Amino acid sequence: MLVRIVLNSEVAIVYSLLVSYFSAMLMGNQLFYFIFTFLGSIIGAHKVARCEQRNILLKAGMTVGGINILMIISSYLISGNFLKMSLLFDLVMSFLGGVLASVLVLGIIPIIESLFAYTTDIKLLELANMDHPILKDLILQAPGTYHHSIIVGSLVEGAAKSIAANPLLARVSAYYHDIGK
Repeated sequence: MLVRIVLNSEVAIVYSLLVSYFSAMLMGNQLFYFIFTFLGSIIGAHKVARCEQRNILLKAGMTVGGINILMIISSYLISGNFLKMSLLFDLVMSFLGGVLASVLVLGIIPIIESLFAYTTDIKLLELANMDHPILKDLILQAPGTYHHSIIVGSLVEGAAKSIAANPLLARVSAYYHDIGK
């Protein structure tokens, strides 16, 4: 999820493939563990593709947890050990693993943003907040420019959506495009 938020889908797929492969090797070359890890990684990366709110990360973690539960149940059914006592523990831990992954991503994103001076969609949301000090100063010192920036933001957001660009980046850029005047 973190790789997808910071970089892009292609890198996230390659990263998921490599991590799944090496994880499976560490677990004794288990094919199930490779599939389990790869599927959870891909679904988590897909769910955070346009992460414009923090709760999307938590929803992605719950989705990954649900997929993990389905994978554990299928593993127990295939192996014929469905009525073992360890099933309940494995189900709870697999769900919590997905949720914990999203919580870790929530905690790591601000560190990545500050260390590498990278702007994620979550940071853009913070910048789009109308309570930001620069935007407050703009509305007090130049209300016409502020209004112009808001209108341009709405226009470029629609244009960015129509060409499959990042509408949030376009809108925030429009908000700040006249700050230097």
